[in-house]
Amino acid sequence: MRFLSNEQNDKKEVLGITELSQSLLVPDIDGIQTLSKLAIFARKMIIDEIKQSREIVAKIAKNIPTEDLYRGRKLRLVTPGPEDTKNQENIKLLRSSRSRRPRYAL
Repeated sequence: MRFLSNEQNDKKEVLGITELSQSLLVPDIDGIQTLSKLAIFARKMIIDEIKQSREIVAKIAKNIPTEDLYRGRKLRLVTPGPEDTKNQENIKLLRSSRSRRPRYAL
């Protein structure tokens, strides 16, 4: 969140920034819309930060000798492919649960 100087001042400037913390006290449409807008904004900011972090990590990884990467510790994780039956079932469940959620117009 930005703190801006008074609009009537000759010199308009950003005075500072701070974190924003909000909770929904009354579940009315205005509160829900506000939280929805904040969540959408936060998601966009997080996606931008992920992209920047990914680029930084990729640059670092490209400077590490490949042999060192293969000798390092393994994550022991397996990412299922699109042909994985269980994965497809989970995707279908996720999509069906999304369609049951109430939607609010902004």
